[in-house]
Amino acid sequence: MTSRNSKIISLFLVCTAASGCKPKSINSDTLASPASSGKPVVIAQCSIPQGNGGNWAATLGWVSEQMMVRAEQAERLAKDGRAVGIYLGCMAGGSSGSVVTNVVMRILNNKSLVTDANSEKLYAASETRTLARAVRYVALAADLNLRELAVFFAQVAGNNAASFLNKSKIVGQIRSLFGQQEPKWWNGQQVDGNMMLVDFATLLHLSENLTAQMLNEPAERFLNGDLLKIAAAHKISRATDFAIFDNLQKMQSSSGPSESLEKILDKQSEHIGEAADEFTAKHFSLGQYKARYLTNIFQDGKKDYPLKVTLDRPLSRGFCTVTMAAFAYTSSSLSAERAPDYKNLRPVLFCSADMIRMLLKSELYRRHLKEGHPFASRFVLASVKTSRGSMSPSIREPAMMSELIGEADKGVLEVEEFYAPDIDRKVSGDLSFQPVPIAALAKANGGAKPLLGVAGGFPDRRITAWMMSYFFMDKIEEFKRRGFEVTGRIGMFGKPDNRAVDKFDTSSIRTVFSANPQAAQANVQDWFSFQDSYCDTFEPLLAASAGKITTVAFNWDLTKIPAAQSGASRLVLVKGANAARSQLGLYESEGFAGFVFDPNSGSDHVPQLTRGYPCKP
Repeated sequence: MTSRNSKIISLFLVCTAASGCKPKSINSDTLASPASSGKPVVIAQCSIPQGNGGNWAATLGWVSEQMMVRAEQAERLAKDGRAVGIYLGCMAGGSSGSVVTNVVMRILNNKSLVTDANSEKLYAASETRTLARAVRYVALAADLNLRELAVFFAQVAGNNAASFLNKSKIVGQIRSLFGQQEPKWWNGQQVDGNMMLVDFATLLHLSENLTAQMLNEPAERFLNGDLLKIAAAHKISRATDFAIFDNLQKMQSSSGPSESLEKILDKQSEHIGEAADEFTAKHFSLGQYKARYLTNIFQDGKKDYPLKVTLDRPLSRGFCTVTMAAFAYTSSSLSAERAPDYKNLRPVLFCSADMIRMLLKSELYRRHLKEGHPFASRFVLASVKTSRGSMSPSIREPAMMSELIGEADKGVLEVEEFYAPDIDRKVSGDLSFQPVPIAALAKANGGAKPLLGVAGGFPDRRITAWMMSYFFMDKIEEFKRRGFEVTGRIGMFGKPDNRAVDKFDTSSIRTVFSANPQAAQANVQDWFSFQDSYCDTFEPLLAASAGKITTVAFNWDLTKIPAAQSGASRLVLVKGANAARSQLGLYESEGFAGFVFDPNSGSDHVPQLTRGYPCKP
């Protein structure tokens, strides 16, 4: 066993032959076989969230409780004498899921929460619970405050007025500051994506600076009297505690405690929102925090401005974002006047240069490309230096945010290298499996730089998971070579499948990226085939490597206005948490029974008791 392996194992209790420990049999989602050899165990988790707009606290609720699930499994194995570490350093998301990915990455690297925090380390169960509470904290701070709401609705009003005035020259001049053309792919966009990134950057800043003291702030700081007594009776002693009920019936049976628990949840959210704002504001000089929307956080911004520094952080290995985009070598093949056809859209994965090279080492990915796999071959890998470069193209959505088109390394696009089999062959003549710098692409193209026309970060969870699955499977094998017993879970999150009804992705494909109704139907069917091919390809491969794909799905649309704008993040947070608790199949296990208190538990949005949704319908 290597010295590095020994160092990691020394962090945990080791079960030896002399100790006589025998693992107990536990339920089917347990990550170690009862007949295991006594080797140290790695519980490996890869998380793949879809976007959900301003309801992204629902996604954070799923992330936090998924971490709690893995921590509980690790604790049970440790009680049986096993040495257990939890790996969480694999995640990719699109749209708001790209922001969640960056939030989780920052939390996993936050040394104020875990002394030796590192997204590539193996976390102990207790450390994982701390990280899960940090995710909860950020979710409870996700509501836009009054200033943020004012800016948001001012943008909506401004863009609508600009549309009414036929896109005045003033608006054109403002947008030219960001170095982009103005496509006319859709009408009625509500918010400038560049400005929206300021709000996201604020939460990223909170995520990387959160302290354990903030997570564990005593309940008496924001509760008193009868509410404090009721909180204590339900084991709510700190800011990030939730009331737990054994079952839905008990939660719904008594109106008195439920009304009080709803008030407690409201006060938790209000307190954390205010505390988070005050904490973040202290990191800025006088007036800077209030003026954050007036400061350019892109390439020519003030270098020491805190939010720019936050966005300039590099992506960690194992963390990527995704968007659909048209890749073009000439401006004539990508027009600002009309949207690209669906057949020209490709999923673009934005990662660090190091991560791109890791993906290109995958023997399975190489094999798929050599075989001309029809879906694996569609992906474009793009390396970016910063979190900003990964989120800016991913958060764009049709008719919701301003369009984005331009040279791949200019303005708010920050791509340094590309890889795709057709790009590789254009430059190298064959598959070299080496990323191609923008300068080399331009040289091969007569000096013209490649263009990206961003269609939106709406890829389905299965499409987003595709490239990350290569990385995750290689990671499982790496742990095995280091002497660990490994089982892994690729956890996906989104809405339930209902292909008879259009969701945001298929609606966009039909209305924006298809030439006519007949083409729209064919394009949507291809989209579904892409999703199903992921399941057909990777489910058996993961099963052979002691892995499994789990899906948590529910409808988070509680109100017409997204939760962050309506002040309802706490409500979608607890629903996301309950979805994870019920659908990961652990709701009957000791230590993880019951449901997080949900004031809307009687609604149709309550996650159903099930062992999870299938990978494909």
